[in-house]
Amino acid sequence: MSGTRVRTSSPRAASWATWTYLAGVWALTLALVLVGWRVAGPPDEVVALVLFCGLGVMSWLVRENDVGARVSFTFSSIIVLASGVIVGPVGAALVGVATAIPVVFVGKVPAVVTTFNVAMMASVGAVGGLVYLAAGGASVLVVRPGVWRL
Repeated sequence: MSGTRVRTSSPRAASWATWTYLAGVWALTLALVLVGWRVAGPPDEVVALVLFCGLGVMSWLVRENDVGARVSFTFSSIIVLASGVIVGPVGAALVGVATAIPVVFVGKVPAVVTTFNVAMMASVGAVGGLVYLAAGGASVLVVRPGVWRL
C-alpha cells in the first residue's frame, strides 16, 4: 500500500485510545477549573453567567464563523473568551459547557465528539480567564465615573 490507511473499525466506533485521550482532556479541564476556583473563586456575577450561557447556546444556532477575509472564529469561542473577563475562569468554563447544550439535544454528532468539544470549550474558557488574571486583569470590575487612565 502506498500511504493508504486501512480503517479496521467503523468511523462511528471509538477505540479505547480515543476514550483514554478523552479522559485525559477532561482531567486537564477539571484541573484548570480547580486552579481557576483556587485563584479566583466561584463566579460572583450570576446574572452575567446566565446571560453568557444563554448567548453561548444561541451562538450555536447562528453558526457563522467567517469574521474576516482569512479568519475563522466561532461566535461561541468569542463569547467564552469574553466571559473569562466578567465571570472569571470557572464561570467561563461553565459557559463553555453551556455552548454544547443544543448539540446534546440535536444528537447528530457522535457522543465522543460532543464530549471532546465540551471539554475543549470549557478548557478555553478556564485558560482564557486564568491568562487574563495572570496578565494583570482586574479580578473585580468596578465602574468609574469620568475619564480615567487606561
